[in-house]
Amino acid sequence: MKTKFLILFLFANSILLNSPLFSENLKIDMRLNTKEADEKNYMNFSYETTTSSTTTKTKIKDKYDAVSGASKNHSTKKTLAVYQNQSKKKILPKTLRAFLLFPVCDFSKIEEDNLQIEKDAENLEKITVTFSHRGNSYKIESDEGGNVFVNFQKKKNGEIKNSFRIKFKETEKNDGEKEKAENNEKKEEAKTPKQEDSKQTDKDSAQNENPDEKTQELDSANKGEDESDGFENDGFDDAAEKVYAGKLKLREKNGILTLKGKVKLVEKPKIEEVKKEKTEEKEEQPEGNPTESENENKEGKPDKKGDGA
Repeated sequence: MKTKFLILFLFANSILLNSPLFSENLKIDMRLNTKEADEKNYMNFSYETTTSSTTTKTKIKDKYDAVSGASKNHSTKKTLAVYQNQSKKKILPKTLRAFLLFPVCDFSKIEEDNLQIEKDAENLEKITVTFSHRGNSYKIESDEGGNVFVNFQKKKNGEIKNSFRIKFKETEKNDGEKEKAENNEKKEEAKTPKQEDSKQTDKDSAQNENPDEKTQELDSANKGEDESDGFENDGFDDAAEKVYAGKLKLREKNGILTLKGKVKLVEKPKIEEVKKEKTEEKEEQPEGNPTESENENKEGKPDKKGDGA
């Protein structure tokens, strides 16, 4: 009995020691010709898988294979190793992973997913890339120097910069309910075709009953939503303890996009603490109207007691 227990213990311990705990120092290098099919397109990435006993470096070089109609090195599957942790929690922006797969797809995917590039008229290094895939819309926005940030937290003030945005399609549950409702309507319309106009009126009335309801649900479920266009921050899963963070360089020349750089696995940025500090600073500010003395000081006048005569 003791011998069996010892064997099981050693076996379990061996699995634990050799199982990957995390992948860090992720390097990214991609090239994409957005104007025409190009054999020079590629997507390379490398990372380190660390266990308690060893560190393994993994390098993946991939491109589109016209014969199979897919990536040569199966990047779609292999990028999951850095997109999610072992608990399947997102630690890298979904937008970034989706963008990295364009060079390993057929050129028709660029048109199919409506990939667009927009440059700032006053600063050509400031680039915005948008595309859509399976109902979701994606956006990447660089700064004035062509930098794109991945969950990047400034040490000075704790501000978190992220250049990736996403607009989700309706949830699968809502899609299912919508399809079911449409099928029911079609059945009813087949029975009573004369009631088509009245049914459409009822349908429109139900949709407009509370137009803000859907927006409110999205606001509560997703933080950092941009109210102007419906896009929201695409960073990491709140349940993840460690996430990738860093800075990449996005360039465009003659329709060719390149993205290069390195991100590191770090402790999740403490968003709540940053918010708390800002709230405390706001609460410390005095309320009400400033005194005459404060007004005088703002205008550059000395704060004097009495009439000064």
